[in-house]
Amino acid sequence: MEERPAPPRMLRITTAIILVGILGTLLWLIIAPPAVYAHYHSWFQAAFDLLMGIIFTCCGLFYHSWFATIMGVHKAPIILHFGPERARLYYTVIGLVFLTLAGVGFLLLVW
Repeated sequence: MEERPAPPRMLRITTAIILVGILGTLLWLIIAPPAVYAHYHSWFQAAFDLLMGIIFTCCGLFYHSWFATIMGVHKAPIILHFGPERARLYYTVIGLVFLTLAGVGFLLLVW
């Protein structure tokens, strides 16, 4: 099987900075929201679940993509324990669980 070239270094750094910024901000809003945002706590939780679900599902479905490489999927300890094929299934299932939680959270907030 032919190996794909690694993405440019600047793209990896930019993607990592953006993801850490978004996830860090959402996590901060979930853990200790300021009083102004306290009413939107459930929305932040649903948004966090949606983002994590998308990331895990993408890492599972597009295992050989540059995104999975940037996310460090190939070097994760789960790969050493389960192997690549089972780890892909694990990432996909966990992603679908997060997406389900996000969907339920959004539905509960809308109704």
